[in-house]
Amino acid sequence: MANARTLCLAAPHRSLAALRADWRLQVTLLKQPSLLELRLDRMADLDEAALRATLRHFGPTRLLVTCRGRAAQQCWVDLAVAAGAAFVDLDVAAVLRGQLRVPTVAVRRRRGCRLVISHHFVTGPVSLTQLRHCQAAADALRADVIKLVL
Repeated sequence: MANARTLCLAAPHRSLAALRADWRLQVTLLKQPSLLELRLDRMADLDEAALRATLRHFGPTRLLVTCRGRAAQQCWVDLAVAAGAAFVDLDVAAVLRGQLRVPTVAVRRRRGCRLVISHHFVTGPVSLTQLRHCQAAADALRADVIKLVL
């Protein structure tokens, strides 16, 4: 028996309304087990009603909600977790600056949400020391996934 793999699609859309209207994307999501990454910082029409509509439209258990940049606000994290998003992706720098609070493990488990902690390296190659710091931060935050962006 073959292993079922999950595909994660990063949506290129610039609005939640356009994302919900994209029937090709919806067909792709139906064809195989997959997640859709919602990059909230890219969405021009980001507000509570639009995010709730998008979570309902795709089904929250198919979504990885990324909160960074202008979308690194606690309200979006809390809404995604409460709605049962499969994953919430937080930029570790925003967490360490106190801009975002990581939802507790108990809250995430109750809602079926897993935590992704993203580390963004824009200055060049990553050292072994930096990787160890990433692991330590993920352990301290009780993350399920570490995402390295190079």
